[in-house]
Amino acid sequence: MMTIGPGGFSRRFPRVIVVALLAAVLLGGVTMHAAEGYLDPSFGTGGIVTTDISNNNDAAKSVAIQPDGMIVVAGSSGHKPQSNLVAARYEEDGTLDTNFGVNGIVTTTIQASDFGNSVAIQPDGMVVVVGGSCNLPESVCYFAVTRYTITGTLDSTFGAGGIVTTAIGNMSQAHSVIVQSDGRIVAVGNSWSNDNSDFAVARYDSNGNLDTSFGLDGIVTTTLSGVDYGYSGAIQSDGKIVVAGTSESHFAVARYTVTGTLDSTFGSGGTVTTTIDDSDDATSLGRSVVLLPNDKIIVAGSNWSANNSDFAVVRYHSNGDLDTSFGSGGIVVTDLIGSRTHDEVYTVALQPDGRIIVGGTSCCPSNDLYDLAIVRYLSDGSPDSSFGIEGVTITSLGIGDEAGRSVAIQPDGNIVLVGYTYNGKNYDFIITRYLVFQHKVYLPVMLKHQ
Repeated sequence: MMTIGPGGFSRRFPRVIVVALLAAVLLGGVTMHAAEGYLDPSFGTGGIVTTDISNNNDAAKSVAIQPDGMIVVAGSSGHKPQSNLVAARYEEDGTLDTNFGVNGIVTTTIQASDFGNSVAIQPDGMVVVVGGSCNLPESVCYFAVTRYTITGTLDSTFGAGGIVTTAIGNMSQAHSVIVQSDGRIVAVGNSWSNDNSDFAVARYDSNGNLDTSFGLDGIVTTTLSGVDYGYSGAIQSDGKIVVAGTSESHFAVARYTVTGTLDSTFGSGGTVTTTIDDSDDATSLGRSVVLLPNDKIIVAGSNWSANNSDFAVVRYHSNGDLDTSFGSGGIVVTDLIGSRTHDEVYTVALQPDGRIIVGGTSCCPSNDLYDLAIVRYLSDGSPDSSFGIEGVTITSLGIGDEAGRSVAIQPDGNIVLVGYTYNGKNYDFIITRYLVFQHKVYLPVMLKHQ
């Protein structure tokens, strides 16, 4: 296992300080502060948990934290083209919660190929997972929404035995889920029709029925250009729905009213597209959105240029204008440390103090492997030097590729990043936890003079 971050004397302290520190330990003990961005040794094995769901390719795509600190992860398990939707729940220390499903895991089969992309926890503790469900060999895909009780059984009061599928266009897939304060469920994704892809949003009532007060019979699709993908959603304090994604290789954001119409007070007729890099060969992809308390919008994703890809973060005012007090004209592009050339963002979260956590994957050092990557930014978009190495933490198991797909902040402030890791034969869930707030570690007296 490798972590490029504040872990170990040789990286963190000069040699002379190491000697002095060891002397202090031997003579009487010293209080140390664990650095932020370091793997939490109280979680799993050295801060890492891997889970082999079924000896197949297992991919964790989303994480949500319960109020009691339990960690709920959603994803898929199987070999293409066949797979199942999976949800797993972990105790605070990283062990699977045997009170959920079968030994902590629930596997759901809807059609031939099912996958979970996003998970949310209702106030009553029920677990909602959205994703896609496809039949084979036709490959007709639908929005899929499942709901589970607190014990991990499908909720019979929701949809058909706990499952809802919704056809939008010729094919569709949900990438993000939000549970409204009134219990209604919003699923965000994209739909394909006639070789074009559009933003797609569906809203359901608490029983899984499409909410006919929203859009057209509960569904809204939006064309920004020819190829549009909605990847992430969030709900403002006034109930408006913000969807972020990509449109013809640009960051794209749309905002909808509570009834599903595009909000004319946002951007141009309810949508905004942003060019990260105006180079001829540059493309960009918005992947994840989070809202500030003042309804400013942060979208994180990636920017490709000259065969390199970098982390990209954009902040908008609530009217859709770029917030020029953030980064350079509202945009921050980060080329991660070392010789890495492919850095891709999939997730963003906001700490209570306003600092921004962005997660994803980074490649390629000398071993040509993709690793987990986290960057923390201050509220103005500058890298937070108190986190990792100049704001960056890279984690690798050293066996094969790792990919970070979703990040969440625990009630105690620690960071959980989930994704998948190659074990030498196939892929497993990976869950990592990083320390955020300072933790004191007391090193006791180890030697006394006789």
